Order: sequence, then structure tokens, then C-alpha cells
Amino acid sequence: MPDSPHDIFSLVTPADIRRIRDSAQENFVKLIDKVFDRLLVLKGARDLTKAQTNTKQLLNCIRVLTRLLPFVFELGPDGGDLEDIVLWTSRPRPGSGADYVLGNQLVSAVIDLLFTSGFTVPAATVGEDAVVRYTIWENGIGQTSSLGSSKEHVSNRVEILRLLLVLCSKAMYFPPAGSISLPNRALHTIAYNNNKRMVLCLLCSLINTSLKDRAQGWSIPYRGSAAVDPHDELTQQALHALFVLLDYQIAAAKPDNKDAAAAADNTADGPESVIDTDADANTPSVLLITETKVGTHNLFRAFIAKLHRTQ
Repeated sequence: MPDSPHDIFSLVTPADIRRIRDSAQENFVKLIDKVFDRLLVLKGARDLTKAQTNTKQLLNCIRVLTRLLPFVFELGPDGGDLEDIVLWTSRPRPGSGADYVLGNQLVSAVIDLLFTSGFTVPAATVGEDAVVRYTIWENGIGQTSSLGSSKEHVSNRVEILRLLLVLCSKAMYFPPAGSISLPNRALHTIAYNNNKRMVLCLLCSLINTSLKDRAQGWSIPYRGSAAVDPHDELTQQALHALFVLLDYQIAAAKPDNKDAAAAADNTADGPESVIDTDADANTPSVLLITETKVGTHNLFRAFIAKLHRTQ
């Protein structure tokens, strides 16, 4: 069984993926569906983090999707409706037969996995079943103390953030002039998500992680060489994700500070008014917790103007 992203990328070559995609598109779609179905089954296992084989299989599902999805986007304007077929067309889910839209469920699953106890955040109690717990990864804005995450938690966040960035990467495969007005449904579903608690926890996690450089304190990290330590790589991935989410805006929409402020009214006194660390927010990971309902504003943009850190 592969043990790292490098193993997956070495085993599955670009030539192999393009050959399947171009000559057997139906099989290509089925492959992605099967991998995602397995990801959902593993994500829903209550003993996910108690069995090392489950965790390894889940990581490999994440790695395979990270490897395959860029080839859905890379055809750019000439790709026809491949993205719609793979991500946004309703079809029966393998194993259950229930209709689903892969893009929406994949976005939900990725966000859920960023906050799954025992996998990306520490379990609240010893032996706790895997649950989705929206919380802030690092101390800083909205969080006074560190969660005490392990090296495995940090490494798993890196892998999931990498998949999140791939999901949002469609604009990379289009000419710059056209990418501004290009609909990016996966990125839109995350940036314009109505779940304020999720948005604030993810936003604060990305800010605190990307700015808390361990060597220099609170600063934006700069490194000339590739990151090796998982904490360093997480810092880089968090910074990339933060920029992508803050930069995104619907081309036709004009900024309206009053409307954006109204959308973030619940955080007038800071993130703690929405991030209630004492609330019972634990939900079994067998369900997809993060909804894909969207509003009219990028809440990541709206909230970042209201965040503060008291000393």
C-alpha cells in the first residue's frame, strides 16, 4: 500500500491518466466516483483513527483524488463539459445508488476532514470516536491556547489542504483575461458558504498557522528551499489557501462594504461570538456536516475585517 503522495504520483503517471481520460472517459469518471465513495466510507468509520489501515486508506484516497482532479481542469477552454460531467452532474453514487453531485459532496468532505477529531485535530477524550469539531488549530486570533496537535495531525492537514487547493485550481488552466469572469463552483461553494462557524474556524486556523512561523514568531514566512518539516509545509499550504479564499470574488458583483458588514454582523465583537468553544459542536463524521448553501458575499473577506486579537 502506498505510504506517501510521492508513491501515488510515481505509480500513476500523467500519460496514464490522460490516456484513460481521453480514450475511456466513462471509466475515468467511474474511477473518481469509486475513490470518492471509498473516502466517504472511511470518513464515516467511527473507529477511523483507531485502525491504522483505515487512516492509511483514507489518505491514499485523498492522494489519488489530488492526482486525478487536475486532469479534469487542464483541458481549459477546450475541455468541453468534462468538469460538469465529473463534478457537477447528478448521478447514482457507487455503493448506495442514491443520486449525488460529486463536487458538492467533495467540498463538504474536505472541509469536514480538516476538523475531524483524531485525524486532523486532537480527540477531546481518550478513545473518542471520530467526530467533526469546528475548532481553531493554533493559538492566536480566536484561540488563546494551542490544541497540542501531533505531527500526524499536521501532516494530514497538509494533504487535505493540498486537495482543497486542487479543487479550487480551475483558473490556472485558463488564459488570465478569461479566468476573472470564469465560474469556479468549488471555490465559490467554500468562499461564499453560509456556515459562519465553519468559515471563522477555517479562516482563523489559516491565519494563525500561516503567520505563526516557529523560527521568527508572528511573521510571514519566507524560505528559498522546499519545505520538509510538516509544520513548515502546513504553513505554506495554509498561506496559499488563505490567499485563494480571500482573493475570490464574483466578477459581476461590485464590493459593497455595508452589505459585507451586515453579512458578518454576528461577529461584531470578534470571532468568539460565533466560535463558542463550550458549545456541543461534535457531530459524528459519518455525516457530511459542512453544508454547501451559499450567500451573496465572500464571508472570508467580510470576517477578516472584524477579527482582532486582544492581549
